[in-house]
Amino acid sequence: MEEDPTGMSDSPQDASPEELATTFIARQIQSDEPDAEYWTAMAAKVDAFLRRSYPERALPHGYVLDDLRQDVFVRLVGDMPSMEIHDRDRFWGFVKTLADRCAIDAARILKAQKRGGGKKPLDNQATVGDPLANAFDERAGTPTEHARAAEIEEHELACVDKLTRDESKQVYLLRRRELKSYDEIAEITGRRKAVTVRTIYARAQRDVTACLQARLDGYVSSVRS
Repeated sequence: MEEDPTGMSDSPQDASPEELATTFIARQIQSDEPDAEYWTAMAAKVDAFLRRSYPERALPHGYVLDDLRQDVFVRLVGDMPSMEIHDRDRFWGFVKTLADRCAIDAARILKAQKRGGGKKPLDNQATVGDPLANAFDERAGTPTEHARAAEIEEHELACVDKLTRDESKQVYLLRRRELKSYDEIAEITGRRKAVTVRTIYARAQRDVTACLQARLDGYVSSVRS
């Protein structure tokens, strides 16, 4: 039995959802009646993969592993329902492609911000016509891709709107949409310490991710139909 790149079990027998094979979990997500627990299991696998594959020193300055994980997860929400799952290696190759593209987008946005511009759409779609970003996904910029991205953005914004504190919403959007540093967000929100902002963002990110997972069953079914 080959080793799973996430370091988890590849056998579906007598295993918890988190220990199941990647391809098994992916196909359960794509089933007519997906269970949210499989999205939770997939999120854990993706998190383990990104931690092993992307040390923060390899990411653009100002873009941390938490940002990468959230970007990749949100993109997977949109791509998983229609993805052809042939085998585990191709799946993780696709995840790596997503992660590379997210990092490239972040680097471009952060560079643009230094010149006085550069906001990021929540869906993290690459700019149409950008050869560097489009090299990672030949479908980038198609009407189907943009329609799905818009739907995913609606899901994420709906989850952000459910955050109970306005400050949490503001911090989440400043970090996700504009890639502001924690120091910059602290100044904008009037917080004295960046570490406090980081804690607020981490909690908001956790709640938004949980909300997204809860909304996924209906989304997957709608895409498949």
